[in-house]
Amino acid sequence: GETLPLDAGKVLGTGLALSAGTAVTSLLLGAPVLSSAVLHLDVPVLGDIKLVTALFFDLGVYLIVVGLVLDILRSLGARVDVEMVR
Repeated sequence: GETLPLDAGKVLGTGLALSAGTAVTSLLLGAPVLSSAVLHLDVPVLGDIKLVTALFFDLGVYLIVVGLVLDILRSLGARVDVEMVR
């Protein structure tokens, strides 16, 4: 817990919200669920940037996996401190 002061539940929740939000947003815009679209952004310093909406879904899945791994590692390491004291 001291090594990484990041709550695994919040990471999981953020990833799930981002992935589900991507699906619901495309549905609300009248497109099929999880359809991909390209967003063109004009950033002053970087110029024209193309973002694909699948990136946000993939980022959500990545956060779900990272949160799950953090939770598993934290639960496996919880007994290590107790056994080291003995």
